[in-house]
Amino acid sequence: MVGWLGSFGLAVCGLPQAWKAYRTKDSTGITWWMLILWWFGELLTMIYVWLKYGMTGYSLPLVLNYALNLVIVAVIAYYKFYPGGRHPMWWKGRQLKNAIKKQIREESQVEALLILLQAGDEAQDEFLKYHREDSGNVCCMVLDKWKDKLVEQGLMRVGGDFGDNQDFKV
Repeated sequence: MVGWLGSFGLAVCGLPQAWKAYRTKDSTGITWWMLILWWFGELLTMIYVWLKYGMTGYSLPLVLNYALNLVIVAVIAYYKFYPGGRHPMWWKGRQLKNAIKKQIREESQVEALLILLQAGDEAQDEFLKYHREDSGNVCCMVLDKWKDKLVEQGLMRVGGDFGDNQDFKV
C-alpha cells in the first residue's frame, strides 16, 4: 500500500506542469536538459526495475509510475517542440501537397505551392479549409487573393489570375 501511495505521489507531481503546458500550449519555461534528464531517468529506472523484479506485485507500482511519468514528459516536450500546439511543418506540408495535387491543374501546382509558402500560415489554413470542403473553385480564389496580396507587397513581379505562370522574386 505504501508503494502504491508513493508511486501515485511521484506520478502526479508532474501533472500540474503537463496540464499547464496543455492549457497554455507552451512549455518554454522548462529547460531541455531538465526534460531529457527526467525522461532518461524514468526510462532507465523503469527498465532496471522491470529486469530485476519482473512484473511482480512489488514492482508494478514503480513501473506504472515510470510509465506515467514518461507520458507526462512527452506532453511537456511536445509543447516545448511545438509552442502553440501547432503541428510540425512536415505534416502541414504533406497536407498542402496533397490538396494542391487534387485541387489545382498540373501546370499550376508549383506556382500554387510557392504562393502558399510565401503567404504563410493564414493562407495555408484557408486553402486547406476549402480543400476539406472539396471546394476547388474557392481554393483557386484563395490562391488569387493571396497572390494579389503578394504582388501588392512586392513579393511577386506581376499580378494576374492564378495560373498565369507569373514569376516570383527570389
